[in-house]
Order: sequence, then C-alpha cells, then structure tokens
Amino acid sequence: MITPAQVIQRLKQKYLHSLDPAGLALRRTIKTMAAMAAGLAILYPLGRPAIWAAIAALFLSRVPPGLTLGQRRRAMLLLIAVAALLVLPTTLLGGGVFKPALAAALLAFGAFLVAALGPAYGACSLWVLLLGVVALGNPGGWSEAFIRAGAVVLGGVLAFVSHYMLLPIRPRRMLRTALDLALEHLGRVFDLIGQGYESGQCNRDDLEEAKERALTSLHRFRRLPQFLELTPQKGKHPQNLILSLGLDLVRVYENLLALWQLRTSAQDSRLFARALPELDKLTKQARELFGHLTQGVKRRELQAEGAPLLQEIQDNLAAMLARRRQEGETAPAKDRMLVFNSLYALESLARDLGRAREQRRLAQLLYPRDKKPEPEAASLTEKLAGEFHWDSPHLRRALQGAAAAGAAMFLAKFFGMHYGYWVVIFALLVLKPDQGSSLKMGKKRLLGSLLGAAGAIAFLLLLAGSEVLYAAVTGAGLFGTLYLMNFSRPLLSGIITTFTMVLLLSAFSHLGWELGLLRTGETVLAVAIGLAAALFLWPNRAGARLRGELARVLDDGSRFFTGIFQGFMAGGLDTARLGSERQGLQQNLAQARETLEASRAEPGGNPELARCFQELSLAEGRIFDLLLTLEAAASQSSPRGRQQAIKGELRAFAGQVEDSLGSLAQALTEQAAAPELPDLLESFRVIRGRLAVLKQEDADLQPPLDDLLNLSAFLWGVRSLALELDIAREAVDGLAQN
Repeated sequence: MITPAQVIQRLKQKYLHSLDPAGLALRRTIKTMAAMAAGLAILYPLGRPAIWAAIAALFLSRVPPGLTLGQRRRAMLLLIAVAALLVLPTTLLGGGVFKPALAAALLAFGAFLVAALGPAYGACSLWVLLLGVVALGNPGGWSEAFIRAGAVVLGGVLAFVSHYMLLPIRPRRMLRTALDLALEHLGRVFDLIGQGYESGQCNRDDLEEAKERALTSLHRFRRLPQFLELTPQKGKHPQNLILSLGLDLVRVYENLLALWQLRTSAQDSRLFARALPELDKLTKQARELFGHLTQGVKRRELQAEGAPLLQEIQDNLAAMLARRRQEGETAPAKDRMLVFNSLYALESLARDLGRAREQRRLAQLLYPRDKKPEPEAASLTEKLAGEFHWDSPHLRRALQGAAAAGAAMFLAKFFGMHYGYWVVIFALLVLKPDQGSSLKMGKKRLLGSLLGAAGAIAFLLLLAGSEVLYAAVTGAGLFGTLYLMNFSRPLLSGIITTFTMVLLLSAFSHLGWELGLLRTGETVLAVAIGLAAALFLWPNRAGARLRGELARVLDDGSRFFTGIFQGFMAGGLDTARLGSERQGLQQNLAQARETLEASRAEPGGNPELARCFQELSLAEGRIFDLLLTLEAAASQSSPRGRQQAIKGELRAFAGQVEDSLGSLAQALTEQAAAPELPDLLESFRVIRGRLAVLKQEDADLQPPLDDLLNLSAFLWGVRSLALELDIAREAVDGLAQN
C-alpha cells in the first residue's frame, strides 16, 4: 500500500524536480522569460535600458546546467562582472567602421580560443561575446555606456536569482533521483516476477504497468546526461559512465522479461517442474543481489555489499547446469530448451547485476565525498598557451572567428545596415569545429531564416491588425525561441527565431514587413561570411582527422580484447579495467562516427574514399558489438579440465587477433596498404580439431556447443571477429589506394 509520504514524494519528483529533458528545458525557459520580463518591468520608465536588461538576462542565463550548482553560481557572478565591464568599451568603440570591426575580431578570437579550456568555458565566452557584439552595433557615449552596464548587471542578477535561487536545476540530485526511480521501478518488476515465479501466475495489469514505468525511467536516466551537458571528470566523460550503468540495468530488465516469458511457457513441462525449486531459489537470490545494489545507492555508494552472494549465485548456476545436462539427455528438446534458457537468463542477470555493482567511478561522480579543487589560473593559462601552434584546431577556429566577426562588422558599419550586428552574430553561429559541420549548419540556418522571414512577412501583411493576436503570437514565438535554445535543432530554431525577431523589431521600427526582407538579406550575408571563413581561412577538415580517430578505435579494441582474453584465461575478468576500456572505446567510436558524418558534407571529397571510410566505420561498430559479446561469454567461462591442454593454441590465436587489430590501426595511421593478416579461420579450425580429439579421449568433456557461455561460444565469437577483421582490412587497403 502506498503511503501519503510516498505520494508526496512522487508528486515532488514529477512536478518540482521533473526528470524529463523536455520538462527541464521548460523550467529553464520559464525562468529565463521571468528574468527578462522583470528586467523590462523595472527599467521600463527609462526606455532602451530595459531592453539591455532583458538581453543580458537572456545571454547570461546560458551557463551550462551540467556544472555543479556552486560552479554555476560562481560562473554566473563572474559572467555578470565581465559582461558589465565589456559593455563599457564596446559601447564607446562602436562608432565608425574600423574600430568596431577590429574590436569584434579581437573579441571573437578570445572567445573561440577560451573554448579550448572546455565546453562550459566555450559556452560562457560565446554568450558574453554576443552581448559585446550587440553593444558594438549600437554605439554611445560614456553616460550611455554606464547606463547599459547597470542594466546588464540588473538583468544578470535577475537571471541569477531566477535560475540559481528559485528551484535551481541540480544535476547530481537529478541524476541521483533518476537512478533511484529507475531502481525503484525495476525492483517492482523484480518483485512481481519473483512472487509469481513459483506458480507461474501474476497480475498482468500490474506487471505491464511496472514494465512501462521501469523502461521509461531507465531511458530517462540514460537521456539526462546529454541534456545536462555534463563536463568531463579526470579524463572520463560522466555521460559514458551513466550510459554504461544504464545499459547494464536495461540488460537486467531484458533478462527479467526473458526469464518470465520462459516461465509462462513451461506450465506443462515435467523437466521444468523438477528444476523449478532450484530456479525459484536462484531468482530470489538474484532479487536479493539487486536489493544490495539498491541499498548501496541509498547509502550513497554503488560499490555495495553482495560479492559473496554473487559468487554463491554463480556457483549454484554452475552446479545446476552440470546436473541438468545429465538429467536432460532423455527429455524432449523443448523441455531442455526451457530449462537451459532459464539458466542462461539467470546467468546473464547475475552477470549484469555484478557489472552494475562495480560502477565505482559513477559513485564518485554522483556522490563525491571530497570537494574537488577548482582549476588554478596558472594551469588554465598554460593550457591556453599550449594552443598557440598551427596544428591546434582551437587556434584555427579562433582565427576563423576573428576574420568572420571583423568582416561582418566592417560590412555592417560600412553599409549602415539597420540591425547589422545580427550579421555578426549569425556569422559566428555558423562557424563550427570543422568544414562539414559548418556547411550543414549554414544550410540549415539559411533555410530556417528564409522560412521564418516568409512566415513573418505573411503574418504582418495578413493578420497583424489585431494587437491581441500580434502580442500573443510574438510571445509564443519568444517562448519557442528560448525553449529550442536547449536543443540542437538549427532548422526549427532558425524558423522560429527569425519569425519572432521580425515581429519584435517591427514593433520598434517604422518599417513593417520590409524587415523580413532585410532579415533575409542579413542572413544570406552572414552565412556567406561564416562559410567563407570556414572553407577558405585555415580550414579544419573533418576528413583530415578521421583516419586517426578510426585508428584509435582499432587500438582501443585491441586493448579491450587483450583484457577480455586475459580474464578468460584466468577464470575471472578485471571488471574495473574492462569497464574503463569499454567506455573509452565506446566514446572514441561515437566520436569517429560524428567526424565521418561531418566529413561527408565537406566539398571536394572522393566518393570512393568516403565509401571506404563508411565501410570501416561499420566494421568497427560490428567489432565493438562482438567484443561486448565476447566479454559476456568470457565472464562465465574459461578452459576447464582437459581443455586446458590447448591453452598454448588459445594464446597464439588471441595473439593473432591482437596483432591484426594493431597492424590495421598502424596501417591506417601511416596511410599505408593493409598488411596480410594471419589466417585466423585456419587457426580456429585447428583449435576446433583439437577439441574434437580431446572429446574423444575424455567422454566427460563438455560438448563444444552444449553451453552458449563455454569455451566453444568464446571461440565462435572470436571467429566472427576474424571475419569482421577481414572486412576492415579491405576498407583500410581501399583507403591506402585512394
């Protein structure tokens, strides 16, 4: 029975501390709009300074939410001070043509270079840069400069209060709450299946509801890091740690459903009925192990107790497997399948629970016991100084940003554009870390602006007669603009932003729908300037670093395979080491895929080269999946009995796989032809032949294909890996020829 306290807690989690990314974005949008509205209301009697307060509240509220609350508060206060000080000189330097162009170039260079310190630094510096660009586009004297600085301080303080004093977004608390909810709902599924496992009956509606809640909460837990923009910790990205734990919990969920499905299908099986007491006992032990995990989270450490219980479950499974092999030889094939698949599901369940138990690094992230020292100014300065070399992508992008900002500001001032600073802002927003990403962004920004301007012109010509309708549509557009700033949707964001800006500016200008045409022209010019800087000024080509990233995936795969094989031979995996290597491999594979996607949009590409890169990327993805399969097989198997007689052949076979991965990575890095790989399939056949001989010599030896998680399963996984290595070799050879 649900207590009133539980009802209140669930309402609080659902509404006050919403864990859905859309709900979090909604909260940020409402907070930002409230700060902007308060700034407008307070300074409304002064006229234009009220607009500066609203602009400051908008720009300064964009501190990445993934920082800790204390870090965000300090960053916000620092941003307010920097922005207020920056507004003074930029307002004074805005007159003329050359001075604002030079100032815009210097500001852009500094802001883009600061991005080398990390995503949070880059985001904060970008929004301060945009505020300075607006000031350069609207020059004034000393009195105007000080009034603007005061308005910026007011807008920043209002944003600070709204975002960080009233129901602030606390990333660690949200992640902990999301994990608690996922474990609670998964535990409910565990309880329902455990209670009904012996009888094979449980309330269908309750189970379906519990399954839906568990799956929703698990997916929500895995999606949160992307929205929260978590920053790396000690070289490891928290997002990968959370995704790893989330994947383990999803596998626990899937194994539970498989276990229950097998139980409901075995109502008439006599062999299953004889095995049911032991299966029920193992299910209850797995639930107890899950309880240890849940209690460990509540005690604020994921390295919970339960190692002896996990070992007991594994020992019981092994003993039961041995007994059931003997008893099941004369039973119908269907009955044997039901029993053994249930055992395999329990085995996988125990393995995944054990993996979840080992997530120590995530515990350090979510439940830090010691306050981490802030980075010293000297270390940040050294990092920036280390970027001053020609191969630095951050330096190249900073130079591109400086050229684009300077050129855009020069043209805006020279031709006296009505709202010329928007040309600078859009030119900077088009610039991305590489050519391909810049081209994709430029196309989407241009198309979005054209559609948004067309919609605004149509609205102003046809429907703007009603002031109420005009205000309502403008307010809805402003809300949509702020809401979409939380997501990466440049096309939709461009449409709504352009539509809203034309309506807003037309309210303060003698121009009406003509503003839509001006906006279109400014956007075309901005995109042209941004793309020209990205394509022709010290370009960063994604394709240039793609080889290195794909080679890094192969190197990481070789190390990961080595760790798996060593654990397999030793009869136990080093889960801490393999977890770290798995996360690094997954992160590098994702980065290589993003770079491949960006390289496709770059001009002057070789279609045959692009095809080879695509084939290699797909092969590496399949290799990663096979390595995960091998890890699962190795976690519950090792050479046993007479099988140990072929340890030498196994080591040689594994050495050939490691050498193959390493030699492919080296060839890819050196742009050389792919080397001839060892005949892995022949080595596989030799080992299989040795196993067959050993089986004939010892009738008690396990049949090679009897257990999906025995030596034979491991070997078949390596065989599949060998086939993928041949495909990867052909792709590497194709890259060398092209």
